[in-house]
Amino acid sequence: MPLLTRFHLHAFICSGLSHSNIVPFLGVFSSNQFPCACIFKLVGNECLREYLVSNPGASRLKLVTKLLFSGRPRANSSCMGDQLVDIARGLHHIHDLDIVHRRIKDTNIRISDSGTAMIAGFASATLPGIASEGVDESAESNASRWCSPEIIRSGGSELTKASDIYAFGMLAYEIFSGRMPFHDKLDTEAVMIVTTTNQRPPRPIHQELSGELWHMIERCWQEDPSQRPTIQEVVAFLEK
Repeated sequence: MPLLTRFHLHAFICSGLSHSNIVPFLGVFSSNQFPCACIFKLVGNECLREYLVSNPGASRLKLVTKLLFSGRPRANSSCMGDQLVDIARGLHHIHDLDIVHRRIKDTNIRISDSGTAMIAGFASATLPGIASEGVDESAESNASRWCSPEIIRSGGSELTKASDIYAFGMLAYEIFSGRMPFHDKLDTEAVMIVTTTNQRPPRPIHQELSGELWHMIERCWQEDPSQRPTIQEVVAFLEK
C-alpha cells in the first residue's frame, strides 16, 4: 500500500475513534519537515511497561464493582484489574467499529495521571479485507512476542479481530507476571516457540490471578483463531 494511501487510512480510522479508554485523536498535521502526521493527545508519563516497573506492588486485580461500569467518574486507582478492564473496553470499541488494531502490546497502552489505561499506537491499524503489504509485523521492537501464530506465518496477511484477542491475552499475562511474553527468550526464539511447538507462557504465580481468569487468558491465545473468545465475551467475563 502506498505511504500516502496508508496515511489516509490511518487518519480515517483514527477520526472515528472516541472512547474514554482510547488516546484522543486531535487531527492531522503537514509541513515541509513532516509531510503527513496524525496528532494525538499526550496522555500521562508512562506506558504500561513502565508502569509495571515503577509500581511493582500495585494490585493486579480487584473485584469489579458496578461503579467501574456505571459511566460515572471513578476514584483514582493503581489497580491493574481496573486497567485490564480499561484495555478490554477500549478494544471493544475498536472492534465494534470493525477495526483491527494489530499492535496491542505494553508500549501502546498509556496510563493517565488518574490511573486509566488508554490504547494508543494506531499507525498499523486496518480494516478487515484491506491488504497489509508494506507493513512489517516485526518492525516494532519485540512486537512479534504479542503476534498471533497466524499473523507470523502469513507475514501479516491474515488479519482478524481474533489476532487482537491473542495479543490481549499476552498483555494480560504481562500484567500479572510483570514481564513481557517469553522474557527469557530472544525474539527469534519466541517466534519459533509459538509457531512450531504451540507453547505459551506458563501461569504466573500471583495471588490475584484466579484459575477462572487464567482459563480466560488461555482461551485468548488458542492456536485456532475461531476458538478464541470475542472481545464482547472478554468484557462480559470481566464485568462479572
